[in-house]
Amino acid sequence: TEKLHGARDQRRVASGMVTGAAGGAVALNDALCENVFALFCCVANGVFVLVVGKPGTSKSLSVEIIRSAMSADSELLRESLGMLPALSTNYYQCSPLSTAADLKGLYASAHRQSATDPSQLMAFVVLDEVGLADSTALKVLHSELEDSSERRLGLRAGTSPV
Repeated sequence: TEKLHGARDQRRVASGMVTGAAGGAVALNDALCENVFALFCCVANGVFVLVVGKPGTSKSLSVEIIRSAMSADSELLRESLGMLPALSTNYYQCSPLSTAADLKGLYASAHRQSATDPSQLMAFVVLDEVGLADSTALKVLHSELEDSSERRLGLRAGTSPV
């Protein structure tokens, strides 16, 4: 594997993913390149990531590019990125009505998916607008993020503070 350094390599990796996932129909700005690169590195290494930003800073698009580039249908692209397993996205739109049971169910589903064969499939959890969820519901995240048996988790937030 090669080492990646700096903004030029971020743009190269993001460009390959955007071209493979979106057919090159997306303009690569700095925010998109940084988000795609950070998400890719974190997802590929099983590291939790929280992307927070104002509307229009490519948060949702970045997650969609990662989801598409690492889907089971993108085998050639995943191989070019280093023989990565397919990504199964578990998406949840948070709201003030979100409950701990909702989040536990989401993570249980992700655990079941990853348990089948982690070398072939890894689960990716996306919590959109996580700042809208009630703090009691978010306490589920503490145990999920501390659980070393399931490291392949991602998290994305909107503009609300966490």
